[in-house]
Amino acid sequence: MKRLFFSTILLIGTFFSALYSQSAALPVSKKSIFTFLENEGPLPVTIVADFQEIIVNKNKIDDYLEGELRINRDGATPVEMPVKLKPRGKFRRKVCDFPPLKLKFRKKDLAQMDLDTFNNLKLVTHCKDEVNDDDEALLREYLAYKMFNRLTGASFRVQLLKVTYVDKSGQRAPETRLALLIEDDEELAHRLGGSVCECFNTPAENFDSYQSALVTLFNYMIGNPDFDATMLRNMKIIQPLQGGAFKMVPYDFDFSGFVHPSYIKGYSTSWLKEARENVNLGAPVSEAETALLKSHFLENKDYFFQLLKEDKMLSKKTKRRLSGYLDSFYDELEQSAILPAGAIPASATLRAADAR
Repeated sequence: MKRLFFSTILLIGTFFSALYSQSAALPVSKKSIFTFLENEGPLPVTIVADFQEIIVNKNKIDDYLEGELRINRDGATPVEMPVKLKPRGKFRRKVCDFPPLKLKFRKKDLAQMDLDTFNNLKLVTHCKDEVNDDDEALLREYLAYKMFNRLTGASFRVQLLKVTYVDKSGQRAPETRLALLIEDDEELAHRLGGSVCECFNTPAENFDSYQSALVTLFNYMIGNPDFDATMLRNMKIIQPLQGGAFKMVPYDFDFSGFVHPSYIKGYSTSWLKEARENVNLGAPVSEAETALLKSHFLENKDYFFQLLKEDKMLSKKTKRRLSGYLDSFYDELEQSAILPAGAIPASATLRAADAR
């Protein structure tokens, strides 16, 4: 399989920076709404809102609409709470029938439930009205997040939901679909002992070098060219409150070859060419840290394949494809084809293209 590697490569610092980046995250003082919604499998919930308005005017709505969240946990009394919601994102608002959503809770409601006041969550929804491969693509993206969680604590936590959408205008019939809930940005920053920094064009030397290298190699593993730390595309930058190196935390992996939803077909060719030119994170890599990074990915190989094997919702066909996709990455890694002379590729355009 043909591979094209970028000439741009990441700047990596000292070996001790690598050890620092693996330090434990800070605990949250209380349970948050995100941790309250954590569940072993997809958590059944109901969201009541004017979905007719949200869908018809998905490209125009800027203000939150009032709604209600009902949490239907098995064996427990249903919990009902107010929630505000609005469409989010850019690309999917244009191409999808049902847009991704942003959920916002009132802090006083969270306080009454003895929850911390991190009150903004992202909801990755289904794309098309008809049930198709995109529903399974959402599961593939969930797996991508869980693999990255395994590699580093500097990552967004996620939770699968089984959402019943009830249109309070009565113009749309209720529908139940899978969705993916993503941790609040501020809660992530708190766990990492920092704050979210809206800092564009941050110099490469300001970043935790090991974390930056890990982010890049992970994106190569899943074939994801859709990230850019300089322009904050699908990337949050966490600035430590006590000073020190910044951490980059990626999100939104749907343009990857690993996830590969149908809604990006027909849009990807010119966009991938643009991504190839935009991603530029740095330069030479030390041999010591290259070895450490390679070892970290190899140590988690069995876990990644076991995670895929034990998944009960993906089809056998999808599991075979994803297994082959990971196999091709690890074949290269074990042969040191990805990390020649202390270098790593800055993106994954051809791995993304290979899946098409």
